[in-house]
Amino acid sequence: MSEIKNNTDDVLELMRSYELILKDLYQLFADKIPTEKEFWKKLSEEENKHAYWLEVLNMNIQKRDISLNDDERFNLPLIKSSTEHAKEALEDFSKMELTLFDALVFAKDVENSMIEKKFFEVFYGISDDFDRVMKLLKEETEKHSERIEEKLAEC
Repeated sequence: MSEIKNNTDDVLELMRSYELILKDLYQLFADKIPTEKEFWKKLSEEENKHAYWLEVLNMNIQKRDISLNDDERFNLPLIKSSTEHAKEALEDFSKMELTLFDALVFAKDVENSMIEKKFFEVFYGISDDFDRVMKLLKEETEKHSERIEEKLAEC
């Protein structure tokens, strides 16, 4: 059972790291696109909140038996790959001129990817609180995607 628990800890920590990279990426967009600073700053703050939720979840489940969905849509290499992609983008975007359109397209792809890969559906039946937080993360990611789409339509 400890192997599953370790995998869960890894998944939650990787998910948390991913959210923190998105926080930094959106903060970079806020800094580089002053006309939309508040838009990006709010997204960045929300990603930070998501990372905090995942950190709290990880602390709360360390003593529980955890079940992972046996689903090929979600695995550690996938999270690692997504995280590396976001890190590379953060580095690249920090070194270049950035248009609102480019930032929105990248952000849309990132948020939609999380939804399509069902990032937040990896766990099941741990507890009502846990399921509720994962549902909230999914809903907030969907809202991010919608807000980004709306902003993109204005470009």
